[in-house]
Amino acid sequence: MFAVYHNPIFYLFEGHCNVDQTEKGWFVAYIDRDPETIRRQEALQKKEKMDLDDEEKTAVFIQKQIERAEATSSEAREAEFTELRREGEEEKVAFNMGTKSSEKPSTSK
Repeated sequence: MFAVYHNPIFYLFEGHCNVDQTEKGWFVAYIDRDPETIRRQEALQKKEKMDLDDEEKTAVFIQKQIERAEATSSEAREAEFTELRREGEEEKVAFNMGTKSSEKPSTSK
């Protein structure tokens, strides 16, 4: 029944609408060619591109910070864990907790 209208409708809507014919029916989408609308769309696309550029810059900055942190942590002296041992029973164990004072821990017997 609608086969007669197929070609004239496509001809009338050509350039003004997108017409899709599917099993469920026809879908018509109007294309707004108003200069103001086109300007708004271009401005929106430009803003989205700038946002993406900012996100990419932020991602690169964070990646550089991660690389720097990994480099400094690999340069840092790693703790060496050893067992506490005493040579004799009367010998005391002294700990140096890394204080910056010039005093040495005293071990009195």
